[in-house]
Amino acid sequence: AENLVQVQIFAVTARLTQVPMNLLIREVDRLARDLGLAVAGFAAHGNIQVIQTSTLVQRGPITFTFTIHNSGNTHLLPTGKLAIYTWSGDHVTDLEIPPGIVLPDTSREYTATWAEPPKIGKYKAELSVEYGADSVQLPTTTTTFWIVPWVKIIVGSFLLAGIILLAYRIGSRGRKAWRALRE
Repeated sequence: AENLVQVQIFAVTARLTQVPMNLLIREVDRLARDLGLAVAGFAAHGNIQVIQTSTLVQRGPITFTFTIHNSGNTHLLPTGKLAIYTWSGDHVTDLEIPPGIVLPDTSREYTATWAEPPKIGKYKAELSVEYGADSVQLPTTTTTFWIVPWVKIIVGSFLLAGIILLAYRIGSRGRKAWRALRE
């Protein structure tokens, strides 16, 4: 009889009557995207815009910030990890990407924190992200950074210089006193 459309998503059934078809399609798409379902004719396309951290860090924790842009027309739920390597390529740790949906035609900023990094050295952070049911892999992004406790190094250098200067002065006074005694 009437235009009757029945929509069933997760065993929730709604009966819609006398609704314009374009409005119905838009609402079904919105509902499916909100629930994270794939809808025919809609696609997610993502890319990593940037990965940032300080290039010279004194100590932990170290925060990494990266932005993922969704240029598609459906929600994007990225998963992945930020792998940390030493300068020689040895794997140190993996930081998981925090969960979060990137809406269509928007960007979302994510942060990952390395709570207890080693004391000193050069490191490489490599971000690998995938999304979707087909596990589409985004291009890997890499950044390098140094962990150098430069304040401690400067203070230690001044202390060492002070000890050397003090030893030299004591030594020169001792030599003068020794010469005076020998004469």
